Amino acid sequence: MCSSPRPCRAGELLLATVATEEPPALARRAMAADEWSEPARALLVSAHLAAGDQSAARVALEDCYRMLFAIGAQPDARTRMLARQLGRDDSAPPTGRTAVAG
Repeated sequence: MCSSPRPCRAGELLLATVATEEPPALARRAMAADEWSEPARALLVSAHLAAGDQSAARVALEDCYRMLFAIGAQPDARTRMLARQLGRDDSAPPTGRTAVAG
């Protein structure tokens, strides 16, 4: 869970209303408050997908997987669903280096 859940929840609500500009900013805000927040990273992936930017969504997803790998954690159900949506084998280790922070 986000240590600062308000930006995550606000971003999720905005995505539900088809807003695509504010959710990435809210995800980045939540990630700034808690760099280990999987929900914030999943929100960023979702926001990129909602905006139709699959390339940015893939980069954000790999960044999330690298973070999880670094702390020895497994992805939650939402992250695994996003991975499947992007055609990523959710059991594969992360690839490459962090290209963007969010």
